[in-house]
Amino acid sequence: GESKTQAMFAGLEYLGENEPSSSEKDIVGPQSKRQVPDSVKMTFPLMTVCSDNRYVALAWKRDDRFSAVFDSPDRLFQSGGHVMGVIYPGSNGMNRVEGNLLPYKGELLKAGETLTLSASLTGGTGTDAVPAVKDFVQRYGLPPLPPSGSWEEYAKTATAGWLDSGIRVGNRYRHAWPGSFGEGAAADAALWMDYLAALSPDSATQKRLKQAAKGAVALVPPEQLHNSGVGHIRTPAAALVYRQAVKAVESARAEGYATLRRFQSDGDVLYNPPADGMDLSTTNPGRATNGLTASVLSNLLEHAQFTGDAALRKAGLDLLKKLDRYDGSVPRGAQPWEVPLHTPDILASAYLAKAYIIGYELTGDRQFLDRAVYWAWTGVPFVYLASPTQPVGDYATIPVFGATYWTGSWFGLPVQWCGLVYADVLYRLNRYDKNVIWKRLADGIAISGVQQTMPVGEDPQRQGLLPDSFQLRTAIRNDVHINPATLQSQAILAFGKPAVYDTAVFFKNG
Repeated sequence: GESKTQAMFAGLEYLGENEPSSSEKDIVGPQSKRQVPDSVKMTFPLMTVCSDNRYVALAWKRDDRFSAVFDSPDRLFQSGGHVMGVIYPGSNGMNRVEGNLLPYKGELLKAGETLTLSASLTGGTGTDAVPAVKDFVQRYGLPPLPPSGSWEEYAKTATAGWLDSGIRVGNRYRHAWPGSFGEGAAADAALWMDYLAALSPDSATQKRLKQAAKGAVALVPPEQLHNSGVGHIRTPAAALVYRQAVKAVESARAEGYATLRRFQSDGDVLYNPPADGMDLSTTNPGRATNGLTASVLSNLLEHAQFTGDAALRKAGLDLLKKLDRYDGSVPRGAQPWEVPLHTPDILASAYLAKAYIIGYELTGDRQFLDRAVYWAWTGVPFVYLASPTQPVGDYATIPVFGATYWTGSWFGLPVQWCGLVYADVLYRLNRYDKNVIWKRLADGIAISGVQQTMPVGEDPQRQGLLPDSFQLRTAIRNDVHINPATLQSQAILAFGKPAVYDTAVFFKNG
């Protein structure tokens, strides 16, 4: 039949109960037709449909001579069920209208030429896509880590990004360049420059980094050190390194209680449409999503953890228990500043997993850890585990299965900063769940970020910066270019360097 509880096509579709594929809820126009997509948009060759606590999945070894076919429910053949398949010839974005079974012209098969496809048709129990993703990883494995170069090469690149690119304006730093990003005080810029200085073998470079870090941190009020920055991944590390923990705790406590006011009685955080902009909730059943709520809740729980405030911790954990109503659902709606609230989102996977990891750290409750593991698995379909391009491709990450404002497609267009936020959570999860996949995925995502970064000397204003997106086939780095903080926080772990921040909970002391 046509009913389902969930369906997934890696890189393109992540569907909830009875949602049709190739819909315009997340992207409007021709690119919504994903029945036969350009193969570059497929993060790895897996599709699955779930119904009645069962799933059936089709997986195969990537071969761009072939095309994937996916339609749920089946509108292509009107079978009354769903379509999952592989057809010949391939789909490269130019040889057919995407969504069409037939290419513009036929493909010649020469006499004696053998055409072989290695595929697996599998099934099992489950109401969601995660069991099929787990089976794919177990059956086909993860790709080798991409070539990363040396730590010394990366450190030189990051140093150029901090000291000699367009994001620096004296002792102030922009989030990205070019564009309308204003410069400001940034504690994380100081922290990461001091980190590079501590490991630099060159005295002149070390001196420049230390001077720049000293100038940057001097502009940050002590009570703002725990959250001041230009990167996407924030920790209270700067407040500890620069010895202002007490003031930072006081500030974080106040921020935590202010954050509590954002939650509704049912535990959700509501999206508020801009007064003079586009309402991005119109294709969603309501103004709440698991990703939006988890993004705020994970921040609240971090404040509770950092401050040790018992009342804040209890309030955060009570809200975390209410988040259980999203169990087994699709990760959605964590980028409401530009992406439709309904859209499947790797940041939603990251924030949901992070919230439950902190819940586990605060309580030792295994149920929280189990939920963290589930949400971590929901992020895997956004990661290229079988890239069509080399050397940059494997472990690149798609941000959402949709578009900005319904028209700017993100299919097949990696946005690595989103993946790096996810990788940060995987490194943290790896402390408690010793599945080898987590560190391998996180290392791969970080190394892909290193590969995508603008090399030193290639563009003076963009050198050492991470492009907002990366075109896989052409290797073009798209503006804007983002400061090194987000990547550096993960690259140090991929290169085996010391972490700058960790947590431990002492239950006896509360």
